[in-house]
Amino acid sequence: MNPDRIRTFCYEFASRNSESWPPDEESLANAFISYFELPPFVSGANLEKICTKLEIQFVKEKLPDDLLGSNFHFAGKRRIAVNDRPERFGMKEHTAFHEIRELLEYEFHEIGFPTAEKDSEELESRADQFALFVMCGREETWDHLTNSAFEVRATWLKFGSIFLIFAARFIFLLNAESCAQYTDRSELRGSTPSS
Repeated sequence: MNPDRIRTFCYEFASRNSESWPPDEESLANAFISYFELPPFVSGANLEKICTKLEIQFVKEKLPDDLLGSNFHFAGKRRIAVNDRPERFGMKEHTAFHEIRELLEYEFHEIGFPTAEKDSEELESRADQFALFVMCGREETWDHLTNSAFEVRATWLKFGSIFLIFAARFIFLLNAESCAQYTDRSELRGSTPSS
């Protein structure tokens, strides 16, 4: 039987960071990205592959209008559902990583290292921060894109590429922040770790 990679990640992360527990979400997100070797940009196209790698069943299904996503954990099985209705760019990805963070919290509770109470506003806030950092908090992603732009030979293409990269980063960060604010305003989240 294969070891539970999510539980192993949580145990190793908690062991390395026990002196400064609870961790900030940026540190947790960076460790998560590194441990699971996530791609620089996550889109709907590779979200299902990432969940498969994490041994989480990922589904898109019709959910109530006020529910963006939900998660389920029982008997070693994990499942995330995101609403299948069209959303703004990045919303499904943000929702999926929000739900993944709540599944991580279930594991932290199980191993004796909770970061927030289950079903709490603090956990909702932490999950939104985690999703934001996983999606767009990696400087090396943006550094790589900037360095690639400098390799463009024609001067006008070089400056145009740099401008487009910075414009894209600004738009992506603005959109990610609005996703987090949108989820903060939702009263019925339905996305809590199950025990």
